[in-house]
Amino acid sequence: MVARLLKNPTDDSVVLAIELMKECEQKLSQVYPRTLDSFFSKLGILLHQSSLDKPTLCMIQILFVVRAGYFNAYPPIPSGLDLVDEDDQFTHIIELDNPCEPILMLDVFQYDKQFEENEEKYRKIRRIILDETSDNDEEDDRMEIKSLGGLNLNKFNNRLMEPAVLWHLEGLFLRDDAQFSINVFASIGLDGLTNALRECCRANPTHL
Repeated sequence: MVARLLKNPTDDSVVLAIELMKECEQKLSQVYPRTLDSFFSKLGILLHQSSLDKPTLCMIQILFVVRAGYFNAYPPIPSGLDLVDEDDQFTHIIELDNPCEPILMLDVFQYDKQFEENEEKYRKIRRIILDETSDNDEEDDRMEIKSLGGLNLNKFNNRLMEPAVLWHLEGLFLRDDAQFSINVFASIGLDGLTNALRECCRANPTHL
């Protein structure tokens, strides 16, 4: 699907390809890493040799950042949905042309005389399964995540500058349009990654 979308790229097809890659590429990187490399090679070419709109180019740049983080922000199965131990799972393969036996009663509304009582039972089970917390706890968790994100930014920046990683990011920090790159990373809260680019701009104002 991604290959088809990038074959004759338009802004719409590239944006759709990027969204697909975000959701699927962590798994693809484990199973078909060469295919993943070919997709990013194509995106790298589009980043420098295409007439795509700037918002689309911005999304390509962000995808390279996501890749540098090994797609950790987009796991194949979000932790909140991975509720059943693998040993307890029952998997079913359903094909579109398989015959099925519909349960017609499910299409008919059934009035529940004990609706409130059953809803409360459901809420209790849900809290147990999802390990839900109070609003105050959730707010504390959000603040902690933000703090950790700030603390890890320098470490992440140093990681990006390692030779083994740096070659993957070639063209990500556009020195010919430095201000655009700086604005892109600032818009997603990663302006700390552009320190080297800012220094380059101070030394060479023509790159702004």
